[in-house]
Order: sequence, then C-alpha cells, then structure tokens
Amino acid sequence: MKTRNSHLKKSIAARPHHFGAEVSDGVAALLEKANIRTITSAYAEMPASGEVVVNPGDRRLHAKRVIALPELYGPSVRGLPVSEHGFIRVDRFGRVPSCGAVFAAGDATDFAVKQGGVGSQQADVAAESIAALAGAPVEPKSFKPVLQGILLTNERPRYLSAHITGGHGFSSHFSETPLEGPAHKIEAKYLAPYLDGLDRQEIPA
Repeated sequence: MKTRNSHLKKSIAARPHHFGAEVSDGVAALLEKANIRTITSAYAEMPASGEVVVNPGDRRLHAKRVIALPELYGPSVRGLPVSEHGFIRVDRFGRVPSCGAVFAAGDATDFAVKQGGVGSQQADVAAESIAALAGAPVEPKSFKPVLQGILLTNERPRYLSAHITGGHGFSSHFSETPLEGPAHKIEAKYLAPYLDGLDRQEIPA
C-alpha cells in the first residue's frame, strides 16, 4: 500500500517476492528512499470514503486516492481439471493431466506467476512435448521458468531476474545492469529472437 506520492514506476508484471529475496530487498530500499510507506501481510477495508482500515492492528489511514486490483480467476474450462479459481492444471511438460493429448500454457494455467515471459516459456515446453508426441526427433524439456523484469524509476532502471520454483524466486538478481546479454522481459527460446528482429526493423537506418 502506498501512502505518499512518488515518481517510482513499475514495468514488471509479477510481485517482487516472486523474484526472491535480493529483488524484494532492493525494491524495498527504493521505496524507502522515495518516501513510500509499504504495508505488507495485511488486508484493508474502507468503512467510509477516504478512510482505510488496515488489519491486523486496526491501523487507520486517510487516503486521497485508493486503487484496488481485482482478484485473478481462470477460464474454468468445462471438462478440464482445474485448480482453485478455475485455472487449468498442467504438469511440468505442459500436459493437462488425465485428458490425453491436451496441453495448455500461459495465464490460464495454475502456475502461480502470471507474466508474458513465463507464459512464453511454458509454450516452448508444450510445443516440444507436442512435437515429440507427433514423432519429431526431440526430447521434451521440463518447465524451469526464469522470471525477468525491468523496474523503471526516476533514476536509472533496475534489472530483475530469478529462477522460480514453487512460485518463489531463487538465484535472485537485482542490478543497474542486466545479468548477461541484452535486457528482455520475454525470456523465451523462439519469441525473444522474433521480437528482437521486429525491434531492429523499427529502428530507422
């Protein structure tokens, strides 16, 4: 929850804790430097306009503007096994269990992190599995997601990355320079090079 104005902006589509401890600590330091008070592990209610009650602790705040983000729900596809809130269950190869040759990838699945780069990596895994099922000479690799993002501030951008397991990040990276190579949000085998090619075409000679 933010209670003071700031020029700090985010261009990441996942929560900082998904990136692991190093990124969480780095973002927390930036928020503190920008005089943004952050309250975590809490829920809020609004008993009256402009009044916010934060629990646990019955803390009361007065706000000029309140932004509430919607809770995520999946498509609840009839006939497919779904988890809580209707997200499609998949295994580490993108296959929907107990449904034969049915695969799924992206935000509709029950993987905890919803982000374009992660969805693209899921699609790569599912595509390899489908190709192998069709007889192609490939050995499918299991889903081992890498989360990347760029945090835009009123100073220099920060580059975030982490490997994810169980919905949480490890090998966390928070820096003013990319870990290696060019900075991308989409860390995918085929989509990232394709998007790079489009970017180069748009740059005037």
